[in-house]
Amino acid sequence: MATIDVGKIKFVWKGAYAAGTAYTVDDVVSYLGSSWVNIQAGTGQTPANGSAYWQVMAEGQTTLTTNGDLLTVTGGSQTRLPIGGTGTVLKATSGTTVGWEAASGDSTHKPLGTNIPSYANTTNSTTHGSDGKYPWLADYANNYIPYDGLPNASLSPVKRDRNEGFTSGVQYFMYLNENHEICHRGYSQFTMGNLQNTYSMNMETTMALSMEFGGMQQGEYFVRLWYSQYSAWALTNKGDLWCFGENDDGELGLGDTTARYQWVRNPYLGVNATNNSATCRVSGFTFGFKMGYEGQGTNTCHVILEDGRVMAWGYGGTGQIGDGTTTSKTKPTLISALSAVNICQISAGYQSTLYLDTAGNVWGTGADNNGIMQGTARTAPFQMAGIDNCVQILCYAGYGYSADYSSNMFALQADGDLYGIGYNNYGALGIGTTTAVSAWTQAGGSLNFAAVQCSGEPEYTSTLAFEGTPGDLYNSTNGLPIYMCGYNGYGQCMQGTTTSNQTSFVQPQTDVFGSNRSVVMSSSADGTLSSNEMTFPRSNIVKAWGVREGSYTSSSWFFLDNQGRLWKSGFSQQDYNYHANTAAISYTNAQPDHNNWMHTLSSGTTYAGKVAETIEDLYSQGHYYSAYWNQFIRTSNNEYWSRGNNIHYLYGGYNTATKHKWSRWNLN
Repeated sequence: MATIDVGKIKFVWKGAYAAGTAYTVDDVVSYLGSSWVNIQAGTGQTPANGSAYWQVMAEGQTTLTTNGDLLTVTGGSQTRLPIGGTGTVLKATSGTTVGWEAASGDSTHKPLGTNIPSYANTTNSTTHGSDGKYPWLADYANNYIPYDGLPNASLSPVKRDRNEGFTSGVQYFMYLNENHEICHRGYSQFTMGNLQNTYSMNMETTMALSMEFGGMQQGEYFVRLWYSQYSAWALTNKGDLWCFGENDDGELGLGDTTARYQWVRNPYLGVNATNNSATCRVSGFTFGFKMGYEGQGTNTCHVILEDGRVMAWGYGGTGQIGDGTTTSKTKPTLISALSAVNICQISAGYQSTLYLDTAGNVWGTGADNNGIMQGTARTAPFQMAGIDNCVQILCYAGYGYSADYSSNMFALQADGDLYGIGYNNYGALGIGTTTAVSAWTQAGGSLNFAAVQCSGEPEYTSTLAFEGTPGDLYNSTNGLPIYMCGYNGYGQCMQGTTTSNQTSFVQPQTDVFGSNRSVVMSSSADGTLSSNEMTFPRSNIVKAWGVREGSYTSSSWFFLDNQGRLWKSGFSQQDYNYHANTAAISYTNAQPDHNNWMHTLSSGTTYAGKVAETIEDLYSQGHYYSAYWNQFIRTSNNEYWSRGNNIHYLYGGYNTATKHKWSRWNLN
């Protein structure tokens, strides 16, 4: 009798899938919570969507566990995608995967962030990189390119060691956006706002590039930006330097003194330029900061090339260029006195320049005002005596309002010993006297310091130092104690007075400014309220920024504590108390700044809004002796907040009213 093989007439349950079992058509197994039916005999073929051996028979329980989870497929298997953070959006991260990313708008408006820390890890054996000794220097061979959207970072382990950019009596602001374009807002000089001269722009515009000396290379874009008065410079990811604006002393380095109304590439620098058969690729840039009365001091520019050599140009009337002359230079000039060493830092004032080599030696050139060149004016760098193994230098030099030249200089050694030299009428050197010194003199007694910063005009310098050793502030979450010295005419040193200039480093008082202005409340069981004054966390400061808001003597400080709160001391153009606003005021003790970051009742950073947002950097700029000053905050979301004078529509909108409180920029 003939027989017919009709196969299985029902599904055969085989239990949990096992890789070593031979399965035939219509066998059913369980795998990852689902039932699968075999459609082609085989062994070791794992059930998966799209398999030639298995099909899903019944979808089982998924891996979703939390409200907001999404189900996706990875490698043919179901995968749980947890809900993203507040404000994030779902994006395709590749051709086959999805993920959560921060929401972003038009990149032509949003500011560029940074990979340069506020305080460098100077003890790291690695030289370059964000956590290296020299994060401000590009390492092209190993693909480390420093970038920062805010302007005028120092060529130093302290990004804002002297936080004062000068824009004369007009107000404008330049920054880099996320598309790495140079943006401008405010007053338009040399058509910087793509407008006729003297016009003001109440929204950001991207600035124009010229082909006068050639254009960008393929894949080239801007990564850092500096400007002073009406001159500006920008560095690209390829090591080319571009420049713009005023050029009276050859500060653009183009071989002439003709102003430029568009950004042009400097043909003497960059990956395709050579000098003495060596490539002139720029690793870092800085300029001699203008300070004091009417911005005395034309620009002198300095670059560190990728091989550690130094070139300089611009105003050279006192030997600050360092080429052995007192002649201004209109194009980059190699500083031969430094050819035997590798330079890693440059700190430049109006008439003087300091250099630091990788061995920790300090070099100087320029005028000997107040003894800063150890008693002799120099036209070429010389190795300075009395200090060694240094990790930070700071040349704080310029004209005072009365046209008197003042210069304070500092050098910090790797062991935390701090030394000062030069002008000292108000005790800014912290050496216990008000007498200028022409030899490096140790400051702070037995104290060791992690970093030093200055605020105010050089004649009226207020000095701050963090207690510790260099490197301690890198990525610090708990902060360090701060010490202050120098001019105290507006209470900058936070000693409760405006009368006692501090000739030695002292800690600020813990008292807050005023009475019952800033308190912590509590209540008893019967509902009785009681309050305690806030205290200033002077031993837990994470970052500090020196600023100015008014005349040549009226400096201020901002401090960020380990809870993300912003504090202020010194001069303030206007005080907005919780009851009324007043005229200008001196905060002789720390004042919790009036902003959205102060509100926290427990440890941890808090922002007065749904999305946590922290202060990452603060930049200050303005006029030499008037109230035309502005401050800019960049937050963790790469957004800008600002306060200050708005005479040229710097903050957008259609009015020029001064903003005394922080306002978020509407970059749309």
